[in-house]
Amino acid sequence: GQVVGLLEKTVDGQTVRAGFYLDLDILSESPLPTWDYLPTPTGSTFFYGRKINNNGDVIVPFRQVDGTRRAYLFNPSEYNPADPATDYEILTDPSGAQLSLLNYWVNLNDSGQVIGTLTDFTFRLTPGVAIESLPIESTLKAAINNYGEVSGEIRVSDGRKKRSTTRTTSVRISDLGDIELINENTSETEDLNQSGDVVGFEYNERLTPFVYHSDVDGNTGYGLFYLDDVVTGSADDLEFWFGSYPRNCRMNDRDAGTGFGEIAIEARRVIVTGKCKNRTEVRRQRVFLLT
Repeated sequence: GQVVGLLEKTVDGQTVRAGFYLDLDILSESPLPTWDYLPTPTGSTFFYGRKINNNGDVIVPFRQVDGTRRAYLFNPSEYNPADPATDYEILTDPSGAQLSLLNYWVNLNDSGQVIGTLTDFTFRLTPGVAIESLPIESTLKAAINNYGEVSGEIRVSDGRKKRSTTRTTSVRISDLGDIELINENTSETEDLNQSGDVVGFEYNERLTPFVYHSDVDGNTGYGLFYLDDVVTGSADDLEFWFGSYPRNCRMNDRDAGTGFGEIAIEARRVIVTGKCKNRTEVRRQRVFLLT
């Protein structure tokens, strides 16, 4: 496996935040993993490895001196330290113009497609082919699978003429651009697997995790359901689960036997004891694996 991320290094007495990649290479005879810094784009002041796909392609957002945010694609297997500028490709639209990003939340799939947010719209880019505008809010929580399907949020109005408010609802967008509403309540998506199943959170008294089980491949499908309604476990785990504030979840591909993907989800809880001057708060965190 390979890992990408962000670390700090000291250059000429200054602390610099830089991207790195780590090759675990557990099948080699080397006793230690190998690692290196990602190429530094000319004139950049900040960059990091956002994600690596199963082909070894890395998406690397970076900030230039003037504050402009861009991103490049890079594959460590093609890296030549003697000429690093030739080993990465800055994201451009089909006309060749470099993309100016609104934030660093870019993502990519094994096909090399990238999703991100420009200053005026969210996009799905097939490098060298096309760039498409997506109706979702941003790619902060958006995901893309290897078929080009995207999960995310769209903003809708409550329909009132006066004091109208808006909220986000969860959608899935097909590779052809068709939009499917998967949770009409105020919600956000977190992840999307290769079958098009989506996991996310609905906003209410606490964040309630939900799954939208797709009906692809001719299956009946389960539609939308809430993990609170189906979760099982020890009494201690359940007591923590229902008293926690869940965040950050990921889902893998469907198991051939169960027809569902496994879900890893982080749960945080604040335990309060005592009152007034004797009041104390202890923060606890657990990560659950739902199978």
